Amino acid sequence: MKLEHEERIIAMTKLAAKDKKFAFKDGKTSDYFKHDFVYKRNFRSRFLAGIGAIILLVFFYVHRAFVREENLMLIDFQTEAIRASIFVLAIFVLYTIIGSLKANKEYAESQKRLKTEANLIKYIEFLEEKEAELNSYGTNTYTKGNDNH
Repeated sequence: MKLEHEERIIAMTKLAAKDKKFAFKDGKTSDYFKHDFVYKRNFRSRFLAGIGAIILLVFFYVHRAFVREENLMLIDFQTEAIRASIFVLAIFVLYTIIGSLKANKEYAESQKRLKTEANLIKYIEFLEEKEAELNSYGTNTYTKGNDNH
């Protein structure tokens, strides 16, 4: 009986430690289906990457105009717009791939932790039932044919 009690305490301690470390992160992840979670993460990544790409382009063109002192009248704006669009789209595609891989990995790790915690809870419940069963046998000391009680 003492062994089951100690095992239960150890299991509950492990569960509490995991909960403290990952509860907030896993709670955010488990609120979504995998596709929704990945889409939400990718949207944010693409949005921020697009803003970053546009900022880089602004610095690039400011550098060309003011540091290298290129004549703005000689620039083919249609070609430059196509190049800038290709750059921004390439950044979008790159960050979509990277973001998808990262979000899928994060979701899988979270689901694995949640499954481990669910198994740990089942184990704790099993130990509690076993302990309760042993306690009920220990309190029932009357046996048939024993008139000493």
